[in-house]
Amino acid sequence: MTMSGADKAALLSEATGHHQAGRLDLAKSLYEQILGADPDNVDALGMYGLLAHQSGRNDIATDVLSRAAQLNPRSPDIHLNLGNVLRAAGRTEEAIAHTQQAIDLKPDFPPAYNNLGLMLMQEGALDEAERVLLKVISLAPDYADARDSLGLVAQQRNLFEEAVEHHRAAIERDGGFAEAHQHLGTALCALEMLDEGIASFERALALAPDSFNVIVSYANALCDRGAHAKSLPHYEKALQIDPTSAPAFVSYGMALQESGEIDRAIEQYDRALELRENYAEAQRNKGIAFFTKDDLDSAHDALVDVLRSSHGGPWWNAETFDPARASGADPDRPLRASTFRIRDAAEQVEYLVGRGLLHESFAEMAERYRDVLAEVEGEVGPDGTMPLTEGQRAKIGTFFDRVVRYKDTPVLSAPAINPDVDFDEIQENYLSSPISVTTFDEFMTPEALAALRAFALENTIFFKYSEARFVGSDLSVGFNCSLLYQMARELKARLPRILGGHALTNVWIYRHRAESVGVEAHSDQGKVTFNFYISPDDANLDPEHGGLVVYTKEQPYDWDWHLYNRNKYRPDIRQEIDAFLESAETLVVPHRQNRALLFNSNLFHRSDQLHFRDDFESRRMNVTILFGKRGPE
Repeated sequence: MTMSGADKAALLSEATGHHQAGRLDLAKSLYEQILGADPDNVDALGMYGLLAHQSGRNDIATDVLSRAAQLNPRSPDIHLNLGNVLRAAGRTEEAIAHTQQAIDLKPDFPPAYNNLGLMLMQEGALDEAERVLLKVISLAPDYADARDSLGLVAQQRNLFEEAVEHHRAAIERDGGFAEAHQHLGTALCALEMLDEGIASFERALALAPDSFNVIVSYANALCDRGAHAKSLPHYEKALQIDPTSAPAFVSYGMALQESGEIDRAIEQYDRALELRENYAEAQRNKGIAFFTKDDLDSAHDALVDVLRSSHGGPWWNAETFDPARASGADPDRPLRASTFRIRDAAEQVEYLVGRGLLHESFAEMAERYRDVLAEVEGEVGPDGTMPLTEGQRAKIGTFFDRVVRYKDTPVLSAPAINPDVDFDEIQENYLSSPISVTTFDEFMTPEALAALRAFALENTIFFKYSEARFVGSDLSVGFNCSLLYQMARELKARLPRILGGHALTNVWIYRHRAESVGVEAHSDQGKVTFNFYISPDDANLDPEHGGLVVYTKEQPYDWDWHLYNRNKYRPDIRQEIDAFLESAETLVVPHRQNRALLFNSNLFHRSDQLHFRDDFESRRMNVTILFGKRGPE
């Protein structure tokens, strides 16, 4: 088929008009007519490649725009568009190269600088990204995209107040910039300014009602505000737009779960797992959903899957230590550690080797931990925390933060909870207490106590930590064994007046440094907290302390629970909590092995001063079983 130059120009103009008006099918047909007559028409190739990108066909877009760049390597627009497509395809290094080529060809090209800044940000080169974006502003002070992009860089640095200023500057220059409104909402929500954040998302939604990212951001903010039912139609619309987003299915499932639609929630988690195999967040939420159904066996299995997804790897129950397997840590897996966390890991491996639970060859693993411990302690001291260097990751990175040993502790044939305990009296004491607190000793049978203590000492599952205070684990990261579920079932059966209407919510354990103030004052996100100790009494060098301090004041329900509890070590939050508790009376419960404390989860409580023997087996370990959901009656 032949076509004159004038006909091609006219057809290209018509196609571009359809393209700009959003009539993509008509534009596509006309571009294909031109390319059928003239396969090397650079202008048509460039526009056809851009249309393919906009239609989600990045494979076609990459081929077409690469062909256009070969035919006209001096076109900055083609290199810019090819860079965009390569970036969307995850080929960031090539995308940066083409975007830089666009800048070389056109040094005053703000969109290219802006895209380069965003890609550098994605690569973690935040200083370089900021430098490039400031260059855009020097070229075009009113270019809103660059202002918005600077806000995204600030968000990456957790400088959310600065981010708010940049996003607002972008909106001042372009009030119809939907993404800037969305990004402003994200920054405001990070500052716990949920009402303002939701208002920004609503403005973005009015400007871009069919934007998947805007809709999901708005729905997520509604859930943060507690409006889960209101979020559901928004998640449903988003998933009609993009039914391939595993994170959106998880968010939708969480909203359904909070709305009481447990079976539908599990369906969404399964959809997410179909899209993304071994997706830990979907597995975790699925396990929690099974708690609500009181299907604890299914919860156990789902949470073992979470552990494998999050902390599995080549060392999972390995028979011997292989030096070849210990090198080549993933450079994209940044690791951060406190000195106490590394020390505890080294001592646990030494403990396991000493008892024949790990092969003697694992002594090299402990030595590697000790070498890195000396380096980290020399850098930040005994109480410090730091990211591991490249050399340290090369030494321990393949096994640090990974499961080396995990063995379930099965259900006992006999009761796990001491049958001689008078639970009728315990219920009466709890329900008659003005602050809903009671305590008792000899909680577990000796067999259950020994089995649970062995599980905590013998499984390498302590992946959570708080600076120099403690390491910890919970159901979702390995403190997940059949014995714990047996205990939860027995507790519900023995305490029906207290726990009858409350599902198991979580279980966690802390292993503390020998000398520590432990966990600062906080409340738990449940209804009833069951706390007990499993370390031997002779390990406690101060028998009148080392347990728990319970305050007679509850955390107000109008306080943002996440803000105050996730940031309880932050000085300003600590000061506010301390001022609130200044006049509160306290109940001090000293540490005793197998002593249990049952209390209203919303009461502020903290660890009492700890003074224990400084060896691995003697560290204070406390277990918490949480029932129900926090909230006023």
